[in-house]
Amino acid sequence: MTTLHLDNAISELKQQPNNRSERITEVWIALQQFNQPSAGELADLLKELCNCCAQVLIVDLIKLTHQYLCANVQRVFTGMQLYVLDTAKSWELAEIKQILWMPDRDQYFIYVVFVGWPTKWSEWIAVTSLRLQWLKSKQGELLSSVPTIDDMTRQLGERLDFFNNLNGVWECAEIVGRRERRFNITLADKTRLINCRQTQFAPYRTFT
Repeated sequence: MTTLHLDNAISELKQQPNNRSERITEVWIALQQFNQPSAGELADLLKELCNCCAQVLIVDLIKLTHQYLCANVQRVFTGMQLYVLDTAKSWELAEIKQILWMPDRDQYFIYVVFVGWPTKWSEWIAVTSLRLQWLKSKQGELLSSVPTIDDMTRQLGERLDFFNNLNGVWECAEIVGRRERRFNITLADKTRLINCRQTQFAPYRTFT
């Protein structure tokens, strides 16, 4: 489905009198970026549930309990940030403004607005799309926004976490220069980058 066709489908869905999708502000979803149970683990879980609960729970309740426990679900809500792969193949920081359930595609879509860019680049995208990079901390926690840094107090030689928007990977970086609200940095492999934006940085060891 092209972007135009998707926009038209969403517009038609919103106009339906019984549609309540515009009121959605949060959903719980099993995101692929976060470790999901293997087929073997799911089978073992179902077996244990049947062994422990077969005498007291009806079959449908066992199935419901299994579905709840088997997925590593995360809370996705309006206002949270994430990185999105744009049309120029660059990972850019964006914010979720709307959430919509598409019955015909059996999945949720989010409306993302790119931080610092005109709204003409905003778009609807499936919440399961591989173009989305969720903010997963080093401890495996889903963060709702990039932890801010006070760029005015950063010193040369200080280390930060740096989001490489070319490959979508967080890396360790060292500040080797600065110009206004941008940094010149050196990565672990000695690659030197200049004029990096503040939105690409987080406190050291948040993500690396």
